[in-house]
Amino acid sequence: MNFKVDCFVDAQIIKVDCEQLKDDHLKFLGKEGGTKNGRMSSRLKENFLRHAILVVDHSKDALISLVDLDLSNNGFSFEQFIKKNQHEIYHLHNSSGVVNVQMATIHQEHLGSQTVETLVQIRNVDYGHAKAGEMTDQEYNKSVTTIELSIMEIGRVCNKETHFQGVIHDAKHGTLQYTLFEKYKDSMIETLARQDEFSKNVTEIVVPRLDRIEGKIAFKAKKIPTVIAEKIPKIIGESVEQFQETLGQNPTNQVFICQTAFEIQSHVKERTYVETNAVRKCIKNAEKYDVFVIYGSEGTGKTRTGLEILRQFGSIDQSYDLIKISILEEVKQVITDKGKIVILLDDVFRTNYCSCESVKSNNILDLLHSRRFAGNLKLIFTIDSAIRRSVKELFNSHRLFQGRYQMDLTLLQFCMTDPEKEEVLSKFCEYKKIQIKLNKPERCKDRILDRKTFYEITMTDPYIGYPKACFLFTSDIQNFLQGARFFKHTSKSLIDKVNTLSYKTDDLVLYATLVYILLCDSCITVDSIQVQKVADIMQLCGSRQRFIPKCNIIYSLEKMDGKYLVYDAYDKSYQFKHQMVYEAVVLSYFDVDPDSVIYVLTFEFISEMVRLQTDNFKQNEEIVFDYTRKSIH
Repeated sequence: MNFKVDCFVDAQIIKVDCEQLKDDHLKFLGKEGGTKNGRMSSRLKENFLRHAILVVDHSKDALISLVDLDLSNNGFSFEQFIKKNQHEIYHLHNSSGVVNVQMATIHQEHLGSQTVETLVQIRNVDYGHAKAGEMTDQEYNKSVTTIELSIMEIGRVCNKETHFQGVIHDAKHGTLQYTLFEKYKDSMIETLARQDEFSKNVTEIVVPRLDRIEGKIAFKAKKIPTVIAEKIPKIIGESVEQFQETLGQNPTNQVFICQTAFEIQSHVKERTYVETNAVRKCIKNAEKYDVFVIYGSEGTGKTRTGLEILRQFGSIDQSYDLIKISILEEVKQVITDKGKIVILLDDVFRTNYCSCESVKSNNILDLLHSRRFAGNLKLIFTIDSAIRRSVKELFNSHRLFQGRYQMDLTLLQFCMTDPEKEEVLSKFCEYKKIQIKLNKPERCKDRILDRKTFYEITMTDPYIGYPKACFLFTSDIQNFLQGARFFKHTSKSLIDKVNTLSYKTDDLVLYATLVYILLCDSCITVDSIQVQKVADIMQLCGSRQRFIPKCNIIYSLEKMDGKYLVYDAYDKSYQFKHQMVYEAVVLSYFDVDPDSVIYVLTFEFISEMVRLQTDNFKQNEEIVFDYTRKSIH
């Protein structure tokens, strides 16, 4: 155990051989005189001795218990620990006479970081009283309270609370022996002398070395001005170049620039995009306008058109930073007060969060307008046609969009021409390794698109957008087998979307409104709406609601404008956006009320729809109408 103490306790913890003191029964207070000064001196010495016992014996005991617990928890025996650290222990012991072990790191997960450090600090104070061998009541009471708390905290961790409570009580209130006082005092003075000698030795070694180092520094310092004079022009030049490159950029900005570069690289590498008139018009007006708005339905190529414009802006002027974002809030992360920036804001108004009022309240557009006013900023917005009416007020009222250049990819002047459609389909076929030949050989397992079907496809205008339709057609074998029908007629996915409206109570009025337009020759005006007919349709679909306010129907029309319907401002009428929507509503409602829609169905139309939804359609299979079951077979 004595060997453990020597290894794990600081220079101030002294070994006391209590066996030599067993027969010494002289009481410490009995040795002093009866005068007032004598009693005062005895009290001060008693304070010193009781405090020394707490510091030297019981603090030591607590620290050893903590070391033992730490070794046990880490699976080390004491001998293994000594063997592992013998080199460090040897040098520490030779340098100071004892080993100063770093106790503060032991059991940090259980002890406060100040517990061990507090005991060490108090021990140092006790050494300060060693020469006099006295300690006032105020010093004693303050220090003992702190020592007791620290030792008991260690006792709690080591599960020795009862043991330490007993020894602390004996140290504070037990009988004292005068021999102990002299022993503690002499040992402490001896330790202080060793520390002074050690400090003196360190000074004798270090100071000459510092002098030599100082001389070398002075010698080198004489050469510094010459070296600096030679290096300064090069350093300044490199610093200026680096500063100019990074001016106005921040880490977040760089992340977006890097991500955008990846997207542009992928866009180019795929080699399926065909430059349209929308891109050419935008580049042509680049000097005249700062804000460009691209409208388009789903699948018409808004995003890739925006990426191509972004890419060409960067090619024309490589000093521009190119950034694409899809969330309006990200504007705050990419806007800087310096540098030239082109930002593609791709469909950032698509969510309800980006309503007119919410956007205004966030002041994001105000920030963009301020940065645009400072110059060197160009903005490209892509907007889904389905929300065009909802953002109309915002675009007309905010200063940022005043004088914008806008393009609608569905309009004749910006939509794809027939040669461009041919090129797009050819590129997708090449990308998906589909051969285009004059005729498709019989029993050929390779994917081959004959020329007749190829040109038939290029003449279509699918609901989901021609570029997206080409991608889906060439990517899925079931879509490919349908040939031109995939581009001409409604798809199962669109029928499912329409059917979903009838399944949800909140969306049932949307479904009933679509059916009502179907039964009104596919066109209605707000003034001509017959509320009861819409309510009847809802009841046939399972609703118990017998009446619906007209305002709810008008709201439904406005909500579906751009997605399923199109609004004609001239005669204030609504009609189906596309023939495919019309077909999807016909097929969906036919299961509910075939008598109401049968008159619009020709045999050819029914044949095409059945073939579209049946993967294994047989050429000689009959089509039978069973009105009792209200479905198509």
